[in-house]
Amino acid sequence: MFASNIKALTKALYHQQHQESENLKLDSVKFENMIERINPLLKGFFKFMINLVIPKECSSHNINETKKSVVGLYYIIAGL
Repeated sequence: MFASNIKALTKALYHQQHQESENLKLDSVKFENMIERINPLLKGFFKFMINLVIPKECSSHNINETKKSVVGLYYIIAGL
């Protein structure tokens, strides 16, 4: 399931950047909405990844910063 979600995410980001010529979405909320709009099968995948990498005891500031890092990670994975 994880591998299929990464594949779907890669296709969604390719579509967004190369076929629609849109800029990168670095805001985590806009990014999540975008990938779920492009491929509804990705619904909840961003939150799943956030829950994997962010400890529950993090401050809200650290959570927001880590969300930005996860968005960047997604773009790096898609670029590979």
